[in-house]
Amino acid sequence: MGSSIRNPGAWYRSIIESSNDAIIGKDLNGLVTSWNPAAERMFGYREEEIFGRPITQLIPRERHGEEKVILGRILQGEHIQHYETVRIRKNGANFPASISISPIRNSDGRLIGAAKIIRDISERKAAG
Repeated sequence: MGSSIRNPGAWYRSIIESSNDAIIGKDLNGLVTSWNPAAERMFGYREEEIFGRPITQLIPRERHGEEKVILGRILQGEHIQHYETVRIRKNGANFPASISISPIRNSDGRLIGAAKIIRDISERKAAG
C-alpha cells in the first residue's frame, strides 16, 4: 500500500490538484475559499487574486440570480448535478459550463460551504 493512501489528506489534495475540472470551495457568504490549478487555467485568476472574493465574480451579471437559487438549494442540503450554465473568465469571455455542487459540512455536521466542480463544455457545445 502506497504512503499516500496512509495519508488521506495528501491523497485528496493530489486528486484535487491533478483534476482537469475546476474545483472551487466557497463559504455560505459566497466567498471563494479554495481554488485548484484547473480553476486557474479555466478562469485565468491565480488563487491569490480570487481567494476571499465573491463567487459572483465568475458569473455573468445577468446570471447572478442563479447563485441565490444555488445557495438556497445547498442550504437545504441538496446536491446539484451537471447544471449547465455560463461562466466568465478573467478576460471577460463567457464560456458554457457544466457545474456540480455539493454541500460542505464540518466535523460536527454543520453546513459551512459548498464545493463546485466546473467543467468547460465549449468543445462539446461547438461539436453539436
